[in-house]
Amino acid sequence: MATTAQPLPGTGVADVGHPAPPTPEGAAIRNLRTIGMVWKREIIRFRRTPARIVSGLAQPILFLFVLGAGIKPLVGQNSAGGVDYQQFILPGVMAMSVLFSSLFSAISIVWDREFGFLREMLVASGLSARIDHSRVPVIDGVRDLLRAGMVAGGTQRNHAFVDPDVDWGGISGDEQLLLADAQTSGGLLLAVEPARAGALVAALGRHGTPAAAVVGHTVEGAPGRIGIR
Repeated sequence: MATTAQPLPGTGVADVGHPAPPTPEGAAIRNLRTIGMVWKREIIRFRRTPARIVSGLAQPILFLFVLGAGIKPLVGQNSAGGVDYQQFILPGVMAMSVLFSSLFSAISIVWDREFGFLREMLVASGLSARIDHSRVPVIDGVRDLLRAGMVAGGTQRNHAFVDPDVDWGGISGDEQLLLADAQTSGGLLLAVEPARAGALVAALGRHGTPAAAVVGHTVEGAPGRIGIR
């Protein structure tokens, strides 16, 4: 949520950036832009993880040329309707490859939570963050469950993973676990220019989002470092 101030020509005043009113757009354009952003993100992730490239190519080759060739003599021509067995399983192998690739792309947000989505964004941007823990929306009754010792194992592992990169600011252990909660279908984190944060929160409220709040901001500092206050 950081912006870079630019001096106005001929003055000593810095323009912190006041966005122009958004232009109206149809749902189709908005959806296409969203698809484009997700596609670009997944392509970047795909290029940075060679294991996914290797597994994506190896899986159909394994099924088609190894297992297919091995089972082909056992099946015979009659069992596949007179069609070569490898040709018979080719459409299924292709469909399975597309299905698994789509599945892994769709659950990438779960992996983001495992490694800390905020931390990943900060490392990629070369910034640090300051979070006001009192502004993070919390479901009623959650703190009571924490005090009763009901903490998921995933939350404890999350806390241990991010602990070296977080300055907890003296908050209690329960509050630390709350911020490290291993949610897979809970809140999402968005980063926008500070001048547009209020409009975003208002828009989320109009669209029925149960809770939306500005919980912090980015600052110059060690990439990936998070400070809690």
